[in-house]
Amino acid sequence: MKNQKTLYFPLLALFYFFVSISILLPFGAKSEQHSLILTKVAGEHNEITVAATRILTEAYDNIGIHLAVEELPSKRALFLSNKGITDGELIRIDNIDLKYTELVKIPISYMSIRHMAWTNELDSSISDSLNLTPYIIGFNRGYLFADGFTQRMNKYAAGSFQQVFKMLDLGRVEVAIATDYTGNSIIKELNLQGIRMLQPPLDITPVFHYLHKKNKHLIEPITITLKNMQAHGRFQQIISQVEAEFIQNSDKHSGNNKPKNHLQ
Repeated sequence: MKNQKTLYFPLLALFYFFVSISILLPFGAKSEQHSLILTKVAGEHNEITVAATRILTEAYDNIGIHLAVEELPSKRALFLSNKGITDGELIRIDNIDLKYTELVKIPISYMSIRHMAWTNELDSSISDSLNLTPYIIGFNRGYLFADGFTQRMNKYAAGSFQQVFKMLDLGRVEVAIATDYTGNSIIKELNLQGIRMLQPPLDITPVFHYLHKKNKHLIEPITITLKNMQAHGRFQQIISQVEAEFIQNSDKHSGNNKPKNHLQ
């Protein structure tokens, strides 16, 4: 009996020691964050998204964080990042945080994009990109600029940019809205003929990186890093390199130079 008591008390003390450690660990020994998962719009493999991925990968690497980028449909990507299931958005237009209130904009724009109207060359009646009210307009679901631009217009939101341009090619919509890089990329991917880009641009907008509020501790260091990269011309170096790679790849496959649209 005495031996049982002798064994019992040390075991009890050891038990309470481990319980106290397990309670205190989340507060006193929180591990540092070493990775982030950002979302980008699925099907947008073009100069804009590639350059954005490289810029942010380098920026986060500078502060010791590994960046992973997951492709999702546009609206679902925003839903997940706003819920904090993913860590934020790779590249979005200004002011999306007004609707998706759990996202915080990093106040450094590392490029601008041109929102363009596209139509079939056979439809010569459509010549003014700023007067699209009479037409059926297609765009990718979750494309916030296009959704806002087409308020009170006859519009159709498709599941992907590829679907939008297929519908345009088949005449099911009369106008598609996409950025210049996205449109050119999909026309090449789907080998579409006779689709033209209207001028002038519907708008030219700066784009930003967004983080979920749970990552607010990263806002200051990533902002400082992006400012330093911008000051040293690193954004433009990466953008120019990406543009050159896409032109080179286009030459290999078609023998023709792709028109250069200049990310800003």
